[in-house]
Amino acid sequence: MTKETLSDHNNSTHPTPKKTDRRILRTRRMLKDALLSLMEEKEFSQISAKEISDRADLNRGTFYLHYSSTEDLLEHICRDLLAEMEKTIDVFQPQQRRESLKTIVNHIVTFIDSDRVLFRSLLNNFHSEAMVQGIAHILLEKGLRLRNQLAAGADDQELAYCSYFITYGIVAVIRQWFRRDCDLTSDELQEYIYRFVSPIIDSAV
Repeated sequence: MTKETLSDHNNSTHPTPKKTDRRILRTRRMLKDALLSLMEEKEFSQISAKEISDRADLNRGTFYLHYSSTEDLLEHICRDLLAEMEKTIDVFQPQQRRESLKTIVNHIVTFIDSDRVLFRSLLNNFHSEAMVQGIAHILLEKGLRLRNQLAAGADDQELAYCSYFITYGIVAVIRQWFRRDCDLTSDELQEYIYRFVSPIIDSAV
């Protein structure tokens, strides 16, 4: 599963009809919840379509009516979450370099904190790297915008590397937070992240 796959809404193997039946939405929700529940217990690679169907109290044929594989189901979960995360950020229009980064980080951490169990499963599971890439992509595209915000004469190559360093560093800190059983409050986590990245941005100006 790749970042390109997540962002390609038009090439989905299961295009959503204009008006989806409530029973279909309910069944898909049951399958998604079943997979996430199983991911709390084991690695994604060890989970089968039959296990997901059994956990959802559905037959395996029903699973394949909606998703082509377990990977397809996980991809849909990640895609939906990332789209929802983007919506929460789109209401904010960056005005200043410092406030832009701080506010975007706060939006993302608050969104993730709203459902810790769900994001712990997705960010700590080996097969959820697409979720990691997706969050990093949102940070890069909507939060940092270093090319436009740093000095006009700054080196483009340096800015590119600096952007990725900061972006994936933020995601790594969030993953570590989950691995440490959320030993910080979300406000403390936000403050830590901003304190870590601010000197890097300042030194790049």
